[in-house]
Amino acid sequence: MLAAISGVADVDAITLSMAHISKTLPELNVAGYAILIAVFVNTTFKSMLSWLVGDKSLMLRVGGVSALSIIVGTSLVFWSI
Repeated sequence: MLAAISGVADVDAITLSMAHISKTLPELNVAGYAILIAVFVNTTFKSMLSWLVGDKSLMLRVGGVSALSIIVGTSLVFWSI
């Protein structure tokens, strides 16, 4: 939940926090999933923001590229497990 809330504003802070916490966590996956959630929320928020600032075509372009990057990133995370 904290990763989703942090992802709206910035991904860097949650990434650094999870990198630090992952040194003490028994499973590294927890930190990875938190970072993935933050990136997903941040990317979705920016796509919606592009729709509010721009128009529907801008949102579709930004959202399309963002969706593709989320799909590729998520598949790489699950493929590496």
